[in-house]
Amino acid sequence: MKIKYLQQMHDANVGDVKEVTDFEANILIKTGVAKKFGKQITSIKPLDNVEQTGSSQVHTDQPIDKQPENVKE
Repeated sequence: MKIKYLQQMHDANVGDVKEVTDFEANILIKTGVAKKFGKQITSIKPLDNVEQTGSSQVHTDQPIDKQPENVKE
């Protein structure tokens, strides 16, 4: 989470913006040391009208003509 520091700290000055873990951010925000900065993404919505398909391809480092015989395409 991005936060903006409201107080001087050992690793940040007032006004600095840093990316920290959610755990760290929550502590700093609750103690009044920092506030959330910018838009925070809380969830990602699935895209509409997107066809979801699975892939049945087999990935191998071997050339096609040297694959084992039991591999089906």
